[in-house]
This record gives sequence, structure tokens and C-alpha cells, in this order.
Amino acid sequence: MKGQKNLMKNTTIKGIEAFMKFAPYLADRAKAIETPCEGFATIQLGPFEGEISGISIVELIVGGEHPQHRHDESDNTFHFSSGKGYVILGENQERVPYSAGTVIEAPRGMLHGFEVTENGIMVATHRGGPIVRKDGTMDIHYTDPRCFTPDGTVGGD
Repeated sequence: MKGQKNLMKNTTIKGIEAFMKFAPYLADRAKAIETPCEGFATIQLGPFEGEISGISIVELIVGGEHPQHRHDESDNTFHFSSGKGYVILGENQERVPYSAGTVIEAPRGMLHGFEVTENGIMVATHRGGPIVRKDGTMDIHYTDPRCFTPDGTVGGD
């Protein structure tokens, strides 16, 4: 038993070390998303051909800002593997609670944002179009004017 504990201790990988272990395999299909309003660490995998056009792995952080936005080209499904909070949906800003195991749909064009009450991880699948296109531009449209670059664009819009 003691040997197993030591083995686990020696093989446990945390934080950025875990991502770096996967990074060599993801390099050609992964991009870190950064916009003026991204308050969470987000890795976009894709674009892919087929039903799933992209996958986002998102670290949801208490105090991290991710205001309402929409994607015009993709239907999104949010799979919460840990953490707690609310997905803020639609123009009426309906607060839908999430926790580990919750799955929430946001069809293309639907406003959505996140309020985090406990740190966690979300995996989002995108259908119809990726968030980061092949040319590097992004299909993300914020409602908050603070989220725009000085020339009025976000992600190459």
C-alpha cells in the first residue's frame, strides 16, 4: 500500500504541467483563445470536419469574467465536469444553475455567459462551425462594449 501511495504521488501531474503533457499532441489543432473579455483559460481544439466542428476546454474561475456573447455559426453544448455557477442565457439573462455532470445547450445566435461560484472545468462542443476559424478569426460576438478592441472588432470580426 505504501508503495502505491508513493507511485501516485510521483505520477500526479497538476495544472499547466498536465496541459503541457498533452500539448505536443494538440499543437496542430489547438489554439489558446484570448479576447479583451476572456477571464478564463480557454483552449480551442479544431476546426474539425464532421458533426463536431470544434471543442473548447474551459477553466471556469471564480471572479473570472465571461460576459454574454453569441456565436453566429455554431450550436454549443456545455458539459460541466466540475465546479458550480450559472449559465446566463438569452436576452432576458435567465440564470441556469450548473454543477458537475450538467449539460446545457446554447443554439447558434443565443446569448450566453457564465457566472462562476466554484472553480471548475467545462468542455464545450461546437456544431456547425468552430469558434476559431481556419483563418484565425473568431466567431464570438459580445454585447458588452468593453470587450471590443480599439478598432471595434473581436477576434477578426
